[in-house]
Amino acid sequence: MMMILSRTNSEACKTLNISKTLNRTQRDWTLNIWDQIRTCCAFFLSRARTLHAPMTAEEDHRDDNDDFDDRGRRKSGVGNTKTTSTSSFSQVVVHPLVLLSVVDHFKRVDDEDDEEEEEEEDDDQRRKRVVGVLLGSVTNGRLDITSSFAVPFEEDPADASIWFLDHAYAEQMYRMHSRIHAKEKVVGWYSTGPKIRENDLDIGELFEKYCADPVLVIVNLSPTADDAPTRAYRAVLDVKEDGTMTQKEQKTYEHVSCTIEASDPEAIGVEHLLRDVKDATVSTLTTQVKEKARALRGLETRLKEIKKYMELVLNDQLPVNQEILGELQNAFNGLPNLNLESYVKAFAVETNDAQLVIYLGSLIRTVVALHDLINNKMEQKERERVSDMNDAEVANDAMKKKKGKDEESANNKENDKNESNKKDSSMKK
Repeated sequence: MMMILSRTNSEACKTLNISKTLNRTQRDWTLNIWDQIRTCCAFFLSRARTLHAPMTAEEDHRDDNDDFDDRGRRKSGVGNTKTTSTSSFSQVVVHPLVLLSVVDHFKRVDDEDDEEEEEEEDDDQRRKRVVGVLLGSVTNGRLDITSSFAVPFEEDPADASIWFLDHAYAEQMYRMHSRIHAKEKVVGWYSTGPKIRENDLDIGELFEKYCADPVLVIVNLSPTADDAPTRAYRAVLDVKEDGTMTQKEQKTYEHVSCTIEASDPEAIGVEHLLRDVKDATVSTLTTQVKEKARALRGLETRLKEIKKYMELVLNDQLPVNQEILGELQNAFNGLPNLNLESYVKAFAVETNDAQLVIYLGSLIRTVVALHDLINNKMEQKERERVSDMNDAEVANDAMKKKKGKDEESANNKENDKNESNKKDSSMKK
């Protein structure tokens, strides 16, 4: 009996231990399920908050899958750091893809305006500028603008204070773009100007919500432009000469050095696109001469601007700016000393060689022209001789025909006369 009771007690204890183990396992499993559910809810809430949050300059664009572990929990220390979109820069580099996007944007808007407006208007008033967002990154004081996208923009030509930029569309486009290119941040905006306008500062203030120091790149799409098609500006506070601020904080645009550069893949793509654009009727030498002439015209324009600025400073119409004078002095210091004997001799030799080639070319061109003139005269004389021979042959044929007709008419007259004589003689008989 005791053995039976002890066995029963042992079995009951085992059953109780098993039930306790099952309850503990079920409880742990339930807690684990609830933990995963809370983690998933927090994940989707954070994703929804990210998708619906406005685009900021310090938004973190890292891969979302790397921020969570295998169980959907956020990793420790992830999400606490923020990255700035722009920092201080002294040089702006525009890549060819940005120029192609701006040209395409302007062309599409211009075609839509041509379809909507059937009445003839002035070209400058009819064509409106386009505005878009610039994307890129800053590295060692160099701002690389690698991409862009268009933004709906409207403004009143009569009143510069009336304008509209769809920033909600820009935010949505940027969020979609950041999923593919997370390293590209908003760095500024572009305009087809072709010059700075009154409302550009107001538009720049709008972009300050998205980046700390937005850059304005004006793209000149005029085909007659002799200088670079892009100019970069940044907004700075207007400071007096004594270093004090104005009563009301006003900003003005400051010019920033801007160049156009392309990486190796971009250069290959641009060459492939321009391969079909080249005019086969224009030689390489003609293209080089046109490019040099365009560069010289651009240099002339810059020198005229410098001269005009110096005259205004001398006439006390503009204040003296030591920074500008320093840059001019550096430019003048970079010029070579042309009074050295070696430079004079080298320039003389180079000029004489160039003039000799030009002189030989002129002589050859003159000889060829005289040769063509003599050949033309000989060919003309030959044509005249052949024409005279043909005219003589035609005249001889006409004379022969006329003579044959005269002989035929004379024979006919003689025959008629003989017949009449015969009739008269027969009548007399």
